[in-house]
Amino acid sequence: MTSFSGPPGPSGGPPPFPPSGSPPPVPEGWRAEWSAEYKAWYYVNTATGASTWSNPPNNAPLPPSGPPPYASASYPPQPNETLYDDDEKSSATRGLSPKLFGAAAAPLLGRVFGSHHSHHSPPVPEHSRPTSAMGGAPLYIHAACFCDADVTQKIRVMVTPQQTLSIRCDSLTFHFGDPWPNHRKQFSVLYSYGQQPWQLVTSVEGPDTINLHPIHPVDNARASFVQSPNNRIVAMVWGTKNALADHPENTTGRNAGMKMMEVEREGRFEASNAWMGFDGLPNTEKMAVVYYRNQDGSIGVLTAREGETLRLPWNAFSGAI
Repeated sequence: MTSFSGPPGPSGGPPPFPPSGSPPPVPEGWRAEWSAEYKAWYYVNTATGASTWSNPPNNAPLPPSGPPPYASASYPPQPNETLYDDDEKSSATRGLSPKLFGAAAAPLLGRVFGSHHSHHSPPVPEHSRPTSAMGGAPLYIHAACFCDADVTQKIRVMVTPQQTLSIRCDSLTFHFGDPWPNHRKQFSVLYSYGQQPWQLVTSVEGPDTINLHPIHPVDNARASFVQSPNNRIVAMVWGTKNALADHPENTTGRNAGMKMMEVEREGRFEASNAWMGFDGLPNTEKMAVVYYRNQDGSIGVLTAREGETLRLPWNAFSGAI
């Protein structure tokens, strides 16, 4: 069993905690939250979700900001010159209300059952949207997975100042190591440009090259991986194909909507051609990869190798040993 419960602090140890004592007093409609990264309090407008480093009683009202494409969780503002910190993080800027998960889900987050692999990382804020060096839309890497390894941060540092990304799929193990030797491994990246819809690109070790560029239009096939923000599931990949699309070769009679309902309700599924209803990568031992919204709004990643059972945090047996 392999469990990933979030990145360590910058020093490699546990993240810093807020200082002892009560948080600073705030007026009605605001709350104070501690930023472990910056070791400082920040203040969140509970009505708008906007955040500021200045204590509201001593500052004018926050200027209005354009809404993100999905409902935002609240996170500390960040300097404009950096988009991500140095930890392995997945963005949560479009997370959902905890009401959608239920109180019972909270203690299960980040815990794993069986042999599937989970990655649960803090979010990246969207309040402060940096612009690229060329003035174009910034490239946001929300999460990325190579086989069953979370490679989000490694992909982020590969983004150029021009907000482009180019990676050859015959060099994936050079960049990310080999988490599953003697197997042809899958690769996927969940990303967006500025306020554009989220997209997910998938590939597999081989001669292909993934190129992301701000002038490229939204790819409908990539965007179709990403589910409605009302769902806990962001995207599901089987092999290199969309597990939540209706494929002509579907053999089970379970359509995409039925699969989504089952996973949302039960929080589990079998990583198999039989459950999926199609073969997402013929003649290859495959991975099932699920990008999902955590209760705190962050994007989590769970993977299962073919033949395993993947259990999401809201599954009743997710925390069983």
